[in-house]
Amino acid sequence: MDDPASQLAQRDPQGRHRIRVFMRNWDTRDERGECPSERDWRDVQRVCKQLDIKCHEVNLVKEYWNSVFSVALDEYQHGRTPNPDVLCNKEIKFGVLLREIARRQPGNSWFATGHYARAERKNSGEMALLRGIDERKDQSYYLSAVSSQQLDRVLFPLGGLRKADDVRALARNAGLATAQKEESMGICFVGERRRFDKFLGK
Repeated sequence: MDDPASQLAQRDPQGRHRIRVFMRNWDTRDERGECPSERDWRDVQRVCKQLDIKCHEVNLVKEYWNSVFSVALDEYQHGRTPNPDVLCNKEIKFGVLLREIARRQPGNSWFATGHYARAERKNSGEMALLRGIDERKDQSYYLSAVSSQQLDRVLFPLGGLRKADDVRALARNAGLATAQKEESMGICFVGERRRFDKFLGK
């Protein structure tokens, strides 16, 4: 029987061929002099090396700046409180990136993400967004602005799993270098240690 790492590297049970994509949205150094996306990219490369797979980096820094960062600042200036993660999912991940993937892989292509959410097709044919079963990690709110059309060919393989019990165990059993990686809670253009009010003040 194959080891867990080999199983992760193979095609999925439906026989679909998978292309891995790393989305770079921000390249400004944080308060420690390092770009968080660079750390994430190194982690991705470590895991890909372990699984003997390739991952393509897609640079969407310009698109993120124009469609998320600038929009968020404008909202704050007008006394409104935006959610950059909601904007990013709608405009970048399920917008620009999804269109880029469709362009590179025309035809019967699907888009799988690591969000803790689920989607199912209603009787009307439209896609309905559902909460992930892990109540502590559910990310359906951050996908609330994604349209039914954008969800039409999206897969959420983690939506039916619990992170602490299931996903961490899968990563540990596969011996992945990131199995015990800490949670990432900060907004990418603010950083995890910087005070948000000071960021806005500047």
